[in-house]
Amino acid sequence: MVSAMKLLPVKQFVIARTSLLSEELFIEILNKYHPAWKSHVQIITDKTYDLLQHTSSAMVTSGTATLETALFHVPQVVCYKTIPLNFRIAKTFVDVKYISLVNLIANKPIVKELIQGDLTPENLKAELALLEEDVKYRNKILEEYKELATMIGEPGVAERMAEDMVERLKDFV
Repeated sequence: MVSAMKLLPVKQFVIARTSLLSEELFIEILNKYHPAWKSHVQIITDKTYDLLQHTSSAMVTSGTATLETALFHVPQVVCYKTIPLNFRIAKTFVDVKYISLVNLIANKPIVKELIQGDLTPENLKAELALLEEDVKYRNKILEEYKELATMIGEPGVAERMAEDMVERLKDFV
């Protein structure tokens, strides 16, 4: 993700950081992979929702963040990469079509998922360009988000999603 930022020096990026992770860790990674990061990358702490209200697109790691980003109506690309052995082990035990909650809930590909070898700086750059510049592509995602919000329903989604996931996982135990 940092390498993709390096390919887009005219764009402004903001990294949403939880205070549970040290800022020094983020700075160390940025310095290693993008020494000129200070010119167009900021790090904010514990203000993810505020950030989502003011962003035009996002690179998001898989997890609840993908669903939160969708509910804020922010077009996104989902990024996931782990050690190859861990990925192969996980694929052995969990057989799902998608990795993001957005696509899992909708049971269709609403957002682009760049997983393992597909997660390259060039692929991220290309997807971010689509999210920012292709109005038709962007609007399709936003329309799908509306349907997703309808599927999820009223507040209390976290509890309903947890119950649903428990039921689905019973098949694997």
